[in-house]
Amino acid sequence: MNIAAIVRIIVLVLAIINQFLAAKGMSPIPVDEETIATIITTVVGLYVAWKNNSFTKEAKHADRELKKVKAENKTAKVTGKSPIKEVEENEGNI
Repeated sequence: MNIAAIVRIIVLVLAIINQFLAAKGMSPIPVDEETIATIITTVVGLYVAWKNNSFTKEAKHADRELKKVKAENKTAKVTGKSPIKEVEENEGNI
């Protein structure tokens, strides 16, 4: 189980507890809308910043490979050949 799954489960459990307490007329978990908005904005902001930026050596390598594959696919669309056929045709020219 990864960290994201654990966080989702914890948030779900807190939401269920809060809903149960509110239904029983007890004081739910004391948070106001501003606090909830701040937490959500912070979590989403950190998540987006992490997912859209390559920090590790492996992620940077994966970005280069992705650009390479996209360029190959774009070339294949222009020439009308699939990348696999181009590789097969070029194997004899090595």
